[in-house]
Amino acid sequence: MVKAGRALLAAVILLVTASCDRSSSPKQAQSSRAVESLRCHEVLENEWIVLFGTRKGEAWLPMVQLGKEHVGYPKAHHWVHPGETFPKWGFMTDRFRFEGFVERKVPNPRLNIVEALTFAIFEDTKTGMVHEVPSRLGRAQRAEYVNSEMLVVLEDASGEGSPVGFTVLVGEAFHLTSEPEGPGYRVARCLPGKVVLEWMERGRAQTVVIPIEDGG
Repeated sequence: MVKAGRALLAAVILLVTASCDRSSSPKQAQSSRAVESLRCHEVLENEWIVLFGTRKGEAWLPMVQLGKEHVGYPKAHHWVHPGETFPKWGFMTDRFRFEGFVERKVPNPRLNIVEALTFAIFEDTKTGMVHEVPSRLGRAQRAEYVNSEMLVVLEDASGEGSPVGFTVLVGEAFHLTSEPEGPGYRVARCLPGKVVLEWMERGRAQTVVIPIEDGG
């Protein structure tokens, strides 16, 4: 009787273990298929600088310049108030959030004086970093305010309907449309002709390589 009871208990344990394995397998497979639906179109080397532009009361007309030549803000100027985002064009749309103005006294070594300047404060919505730019900035100082970054252009076809295109910074976390509560993915690094995605699954780091369709 004791041997029979032990055999029955072992059989029950095996059945429970097999059932758990079957219930967890589809989630892992689904996650893998969703990641594989991503396509990478290109990797962009981007440089940007935000200059003070114009102030009218609490409204601000910033000047956003992009690329190596720092192309100026388009003619369709866009005034923003505290809490609003800018600019309103291209892949930089709504990248920054205007926080407001602050007055500050700063030394001017060239004139050997202390002068009062107005600073525009804005947040980078992708990185969470807060930046500021003074109302007067000499051309020789502009290099201190130039930001360089790598942008990855992806297309997510994991959800229903048409594929969704979006851009992420290297290191920035994102979710797939089919997995809004699923694991957070990030572009770990860019290599010639491909990008490497990384995510955590069951406590372990997982990676997948996605080719850049134009060859990088």
